[in-house]
Amino acid sequence: VHGFYKFVSNYVGENTLVQANFAAYTGYDSGPSGLNLLSNPNFTAQGWDSSPTNVGRGHVDGFDVSGVLPIGVLVPQLRGLGVSANYAYSQSSLAFPDTAQSITLPGLSKNVFQAVAWFERGGFNSRISYNFRSAYLGDYFLYSAQLTSNETKSQSFLDAQIGYDFKSGPLNGLSIYIQGHNLTNAKTISYVNNDPQQVNIRSQYGAQYLAGATIKF
Repeated sequence: VHGFYKFVSNYVGENTLVQANFAAYTGYDSGPSGLNLLSNPNFTAQGWDSSPTNVGRGHVDGFDVSGVLPIGVLVPQLRGLGVSANYAYSQSSLAFPDTAQSITLPGLSKNVFQAVAWFERGGFNSRISYNFRSAYLGDYFLYSAQLTSNETKSQSFLDAQIGYDFKSGPLNGLSIYIQGHNLTNAKTISYVNNDPQQVNIRSQYGAQYLAGATIKF
């Protein structure tokens, strides 16, 4: 069990207004009709623009608990069986000088839980893992290559693996395995305006299965 606290002093703000000299942008040198706007007294090259700046300040704090239980040590009849689990709680807040609102740290869920059960005996091995994370603020790239932050729904994933290690005979040193990832067909769904019904981005890739073998000489 341990706790943590981190102070954030210069987080990047996405849309901070700054004074700008548009003469530095070649796209402002001429208009559609070829007029030189920079030399025209009716126009000015000075103005306001939005730009990423390191002005965000805030903190991240929380704690996590983890443990491992080798069941086979406690119950000899279940030798080779064990479980492990981890739970983490964190909260965060980031504020920017040009807005009265604050946000949570993107990519950080308040609750994260992971559990793994395994069995290893006589060359046979298997494990299954479950991962859960609560809703969080996610960073996404739009089609315009701009970065946006959207609320993202909670997610859970289930993975499993089974294998066998040959320890004698002509196949000594050979290990074979089969893996399954995202067996629950989890998806990533983000939404806008604090309304889970206003889905903005939906990603779903389905389950993935792998089979392989390794050999030791």
